[in-house]
Amino acid sequence: MGLLDRFKAQPRGGPAQSAMRVSPPIAPVRPIAPGKRERPPLHAAQWLPAGASVVIGGYTIVGGLLYVGSSLPVARPGVGSDPALINPDLPIGRRPDISGQELSYWPGYGSISPDQRTAYLAWLSTGRSNPEVPIGYVFLYFYGLERRILIDCAASAALRAEVPALRAEVERLLSIYGGYHPFRRYATSLLGLVGLMLGGQNRTPPEYTGEKWPVPVQLRVVLGEYGRARAPIPASWAMAWALFGPEIYPRTPVVRCPDEFARLFHARYTARFGPGMVIPVARKTVTVEYMPASSGLAQTAWDTKLPDVFELEAPLKVLGAIVDEVTDELDSYSRWLGRHPDGKDTLAALAWLPAALIDPRREPVRGLLGLIERRLSGADQALIDGLDLVRAWGASGSSKLTKQESSALAQLLAGQGFGLEPDPRFGGSPLGASPAVVFRVDRDNAPQVASSAYTSATTVIRLAAAVASADRSSVAEQDYLTAHAESALGLSPEERKRLRAHLHLLLSSTVKLTGLTARMADLAQGEREQTAALCLAVAAADGVIAPAEISTLTKIYKLLGLPDSRVFQDIHATTAAESEPAREPVTVSPGRPREETGYLLPAQPPANPTASKELGLDRAAISAKIADTERVSALLGSIFVEDEAQPQQVQPTQITESAPIASLDGPHSALLRDLARADSWSRAAVEDMCAKLGLLTDGALEVLNDAAFDCVGDPVVNGADPLEIDLDVMEEMQR
Repeated sequence: MGLLDRFKAQPRGGPAQSAMRVSPPIAPVRPIAPGKRERPPLHAAQWLPAGASVVIGGYTIVGGLLYVGSSLPVARPGVGSDPALINPDLPIGRRPDISGQELSYWPGYGSISPDQRTAYLAWLSTGRSNPEVPIGYVFLYFYGLERRILIDCAASAALRAEVPALRAEVERLLSIYGGYHPFRRYATSLLGLVGLMLGGQNRTPPEYTGEKWPVPVQLRVVLGEYGRARAPIPASWAMAWALFGPEIYPRTPVVRCPDEFARLFHARYTARFGPGMVIPVARKTVTVEYMPASSGLAQTAWDTKLPDVFELEAPLKVLGAIVDEVTDELDSYSRWLGRHPDGKDTLAALAWLPAALIDPRREPVRGLLGLIERRLSGADQALIDGLDLVRAWGASGSSKLTKQESSALAQLLAGQGFGLEPDPRFGGSPLGASPAVVFRVDRDNAPQVASSAYTSATTVIRLAAAVASADRSSVAEQDYLTAHAESALGLSPEERKRLRAHLHLLLSSTVKLTGLTARMADLAQGEREQTAALCLAVAAADGVIAPAEISTLTKIYKLLGLPDSRVFQDIHATTAAESEPAREPVTVSPGRPREETGYLLPAQPPANPTASKELGLDRAAISAKIADTERVSALLGSIFVEDEAQPQQVQPTQITESAPIASLDGPHSALLRDLARADSWSRAAVEDMCAKLGLLTDGALEVLNDAAFDCVGDPVVNGADPLEIDLDVMEEMQR
């Protein structure tokens, strides 16, 4: 029901009258106390307590908390009655001014028009809760609450029993009309003074809504109490102190995801200060000043005698550093929420949260982890259908995740103690319909990016899988090669777990050698020779080169542009122990007891039915060869990879070659146009773009992000290498 409808519903002068009839211009005031008979008409000003009722101009106003009468002097030097006083002798109009457009900035009941008085009395009589009422009428009522608290109750100890009811009424108004900034500021400040009058403060810290001024009285007083007592400041109060601190500038995540910010701030603050920070006693005391909304009241000042902690710079710097740390950790999550405001409780959103904020007992994380545990069934690693993970992620209508989504899923799982292969963070392709491997990791020590040693190891393992796939029976070869790659290249325990999962994934399907000719064409001759030596060492890792492996090696030599006739030549060179100097002590012949005489002959080696087909190899020489291949392994890391989907090309249909973008100049606009062609770029590629435009890379990226913040509130370029382009922000900048 709108305000006008409520006006129409109010009976005027008795039940027999029409709802649209208006009472006489001057009506008597009849205050009615609960449970008592109607009193005689009022002439002098009177305060109606909570629960009292009164009839003015045909409107029955229930609830009291009003000044009613003919005269109430203002509390500051001046002429006239208090603006909150409802004078029943003043006329009311026939057409309620519902819009309130003609209300002055400081309205008074005696100065507003008769039609405005009608609208005001109607609002009072209908519960004082219509959220659509003009705020000027709310202020007019608020003036009376201010006067009662600041003048009457402050001067009389007996009247202070009314303060709780007055506070409850201000809080009620604040809950309805707090969206209007000036009213929220006055009401919040008045509640702070009420806390001082009652001798105790609300022990719940004030909520930060993006406004730093005025600092809530409650916050200054409670912090002063902690400071005077040299008591630890709890995390919730420390966070409020930081957010209202004058030199701390909270960024978007503080307001966009306040619950997550509070939880993470509490965790970081507690980790550093335990029960709380203890601060020195400030010299300056807290003086609470209040400038009333009513023009009939003077400014009020109250010296609390408590130290003002906002004068302390050192603690605020420490708290500011924690705010920055927490904000940085939540930045990706906040930006994701900014683009997908309705997806807060999805895996796609939770994946951007720090692991400390993810509750594995709640859906949808619980369902995802349950799926993985069922696949593992107590083992350390297991194959899983990639589509099951895509569906769990919630990618409806798609059979593949993007590179960014796959990385986010892998990051979420790592925080819960699981690894995933393929993982784009370690050079893998995005998750799709192909098999994947899940495995257990140490959540506190699992690496987030691939080291050069790990990249080299994966190259060796990929070559091993390509060569060994021709010899499926050689499990020993696979185990030996994996163990050697782990130890020879100095991998950490967690990298070893991932390497074994990577091999498991490779062996789950056929490793193809097709499509590599063009890529290998870029290798220099020396690099081709080293690649051939590496492949040969991989094939010989178990000490035997089978005919099927020789066939695979022949194909690799052809890809490298080397004569396939060299395959046997290189194999024979590898079998000769004397082809390389011994790297360890060599046993010439076993020792014998001294009492034996004569010459011992070596035992006849057992017959080997495959000797005519397989070549025995020196395992120590092969291990040394693999250990020497780290450099070429790193080189081949960009060659022996499966084809991946190229980044989606974005046609800059809305970006013209001449028009500047946002506040950018010509060169920076041109750079943004270049970046708009894809959602991800290597740093080297961006540096080339900047060089052609005569721009310095870091400075240019900062200019682009500054412009994006001005337009959208989020950066357009993220990451270090590769650089991720936020295409949503890009689109917003073009508008």
